[in-house]
Amino acid sequence: MNLLPPEAHAAWRQAVWQQAHQAPTQPRLPLCAGQDTIGSVAPALLERLAAHGVPLHSLGLHHRRGAQGETWHLNGPLTPALAQLALALQAAGLVRHWHGEALAVRDAAGSCIGAGERGIARLLGMPTQGVHLVGVAPSASDGASTWVQQRSAHKAEFPARWDTLMGGTVALGETPESAWQRELWEEAGLHTTDLHALQHHGRIRVAHPVTHGDNDDGLSYSVEHLDCYLAQLAPGTTPNNQDGEVQRFELLPPHALAERMARGCFTPEAAGVLLRVSGWGFDENGTW
Repeated sequence: MNLLPPEAHAAWRQAVWQQAHQAPTQPRLPLCAGQDTIGSVAPALLERLAAHGVPLHSLGLHHRRGAQGETWHLNGPLTPALAQLALALQAAGLVRHWHGEALAVRDAAGSCIGAGERGIARLLGMPTQGVHLVGVAPSASDGASTWVQQRSAHKAEFPARWDTLMGGTVALGETPESAWQRELWEEAGLHTTDLHALQHHGRIRVAHPVTHGDNDDGLSYSVEHLDCYLAQLAPGTTPNNQDGEVQRFELLPPHALAERMARGCFTPEAAGVLLRVSGWGFDENGTW
């Protein structure tokens, strides 16, 4: 399905790859639990935590230096240790938004080995799972027009930027399928019965520093594995936000979508997903 004009392919492939795979703005060290690397942490974050009067060893955090370089280790059972660390980060004023929602912490094989508060996932560079659904309205004359949403100006990450029809995080205990069905209603006011020709277009990995408006203090780093879906909306169907996290929706023909992407108006996640479902995107390993 042609969501973007053919000339977008060669011009954007590398640019979108770079947008969706940005290095941290501050040095980060691996954060480990047992034999598993569960994320990364900026030394500046731990310095600010210690300056708040919290002995890092009291949180089970220990610095190690070995043949593979420097690492930070979080000792003890993982879920309680992360809960204690989350409370300390919150008390120190380092958590921008406390969600009260647990996310799975996974090992390199993708198995869940614990859970942590969503609000500390970016601070600790812990990979999260997400889902995005690209919704289209096919047109015989102009390819497929694509529904896009403008994020709320109050969103913690990328406020007022443009996004796919629906994007969200997979919570602890959810599957990607149950997550996108939930988010489909919350963000777009739609049900699965409003969709036709649903397709799963695999998974991509996106990593970049986290900005809060124009502010990037370098402490947070986002690593997200995104399942990408594409579906046609039933004729006459119009998305309608339910949770207050979307300013508005627009239906863009291919050249208008391309022009907005070229100006960098979309989040890195949305830009990567839009290329992926168009058949030009990279996969989990960065292969096009």
